[in-house]
Amino acid sequence: MDYVKWFEGMNRGGKPMHQDKMMTYYNYFDRVLSLSVPVYFIAGKKDYNTPFKLIEQYYEYLQAPHNVFFEYKYGFGLMRL
Repeated sequence: MDYVKWFEGMNRGGKPMHQDKMMTYYNYFDRVLSLSVPVYFIAGKKDYNTPFKLIEQYYEYLQAPHNVFFEYKYGFGLMRL
């Protein structure tokens, strides 16, 4: 796998989310209280980018017809299954 191209692609894809600190101040607990579709949460216990506890709290908070939480032992970078 060409890690340089992979890393460049990750930076290009995530860049719009971090402009103007949009993701820093967006609070899903205030804005998305419920959904009318099934929701699947996938989180790595040691993920450095997405806080595991926050995902777990939101999973318990969100009202949806069917919620499923998949927990991985490690981080979620290259997905060690």
